[in-house]
Parts: sequence; C-alpha cells; structure tokens
Amino acid sequence: RKKAHMHSHQAAKFFHKYRSNEAKAQKCTARAVTLREKSEARREKAKEYRLSYKEFDAELRGAAQGKSDLSPESLRTKMANMEKRAAKEDAVARKYEHKASIQTERSAKFKTRGLRFLERSKMHEIEAKSFTKRADNLEKAGG
Repeated sequence: RKKAHMHSHQAAKFFHKYRSNEAKAQKCTARAVTLREKSEARREKAKEYRLSYKEFDAELRGAAQGKSDLSPESLRTKMANMEKRAAKEDAVARKYEHKASIQTERSAKFKTRGLRFLERSKMHEIEAKSFTKRADNLEKAGG
C-alpha cells in the first residue's frame, strides 16, 4: 500500500507539471497570435505609406509640368518621408514576426515537455493501480 501511495503521489506530481506546461504553451501561442496580428497591422500601414508615396510621385510629375500647387522640393521631401515611414513599419513588422516565431518555438517546447510529464504520470498511475491490486489480493489471500 505504501508503494501504491508513493506511485499515486508521483503520478499526481507529474500530472500537475503537465498541466503547468500546457498552460505555458497556451500562453505562448496566444502571445504569438497577438504579435502576428500586430505585425500584420504594421504591414498594412507600410502599404498605405507606399500608396501615398505613389500619389506624391504622380503629383511630382504634375508639378514638373506646372499643374501642382506644391513645389517639387516639398513633394520630394514628403516622398522621402513616406518611404522612410514605410521602411520603419516594415522593420517593426519583421521584429514582431521574429518575436512571434520565438513564442511559437517556446510553445512547442512546453508542449513536448508537458507530454513527457503526462506519459510519466500515466506510468506511475499504472504502477499505483497494480500495487493496490496486489495489496488487495494479498489481503484476500491472507484474510
């Protein structure tokens, strides 16, 4: 009965570790999803900046022909600004993607570790049952 209790205790301990690792894996997965969403939002902003860059470019061509209100210098400055902003948004998006991949990797690590604990828990549970059954059989035989 003592051995059965010990195995039962070990099984509970490993199952607790399994649940803990599963929770960590879920948190990492949720973080990765959030980071990917942020990255997508930044990529959308970069697209908007590129579109406004193209609009300024078309306006610059018009300014060369004297059709625009703004001077070509200010248009070039605005174009450079839009290009810089688009590049910055892309860099931030890449940073978020990198962080998301790290979180996904951590999630996988926690999942595999958790499954290992679950397997050990099941093994101890089986041992506990066999020792309990053995003790019951010995009691029946002796009693």
